[in-house]
Amino acid sequence: MNIVSLMLRVLVSISLTGWLILGTLFLIWIDFKKRKRQRALHISLLLPNVVEVIALYLSVGLAIQEAITRAAAVVPKPVNVELDLVVQSIGLGMPISDAMHLFVGRTGCHDGKTLALLFHQADRFGSGTVDKLQQFAENLRERRLNDLERVGKAAPIKMLIPLILFIFPALLIVLFAPILIKGGLV
Repeated sequence: MNIVSLMLRVLVSISLTGWLILGTLFLIWIDFKKRKRQRALHISLLLPNVVEVIALYLSVGLAIQEAITRAAAVVPKPVNVELDLVVQSIGLGMPISDAMHLFVGRTGCHDGKTLALLFHQADRFGSGTVDKLQQFAENLRERRLNDLERVGKAAPIKMLIPLILFIFPALLIVLFAPILIKGGLV
């Protein structure tokens, strides 16, 4: 065994190890992106309920920070952690609109931008927050329903291609093969 073949084996093993590490890192990155997207979807699905709970606590007469604190105790896991972080930010002196913008940045839930604007408007102009929050929650639910209806209307069109390519030819074979065999054409 000479030095060239030994160096070649070392280079091949190093390159295979490098490709294995890169492949593993790529799969970890894909899994991270998938989990982040699922978390953002889960938070956006829960956001109308969270907004209504906050509106309920505000209508009782609680301050915004206390309403968010109590809403965080009621809502499920991914949202309550984020709401606790919002409350901590507000407790450290950050304006609520900035804390909600950080919420949007952490979660990727773009409906939170509108929520941040609602809180900013309430802080700045002293406008009634409860009615606007209830309307916002209703708009979120209507938008989600419209999105589901749009996806439902697109489903038959997406099913048409496999139907034409696979099911319809198989059906023709099943229907006409006995006729062709009896007729002696096959």
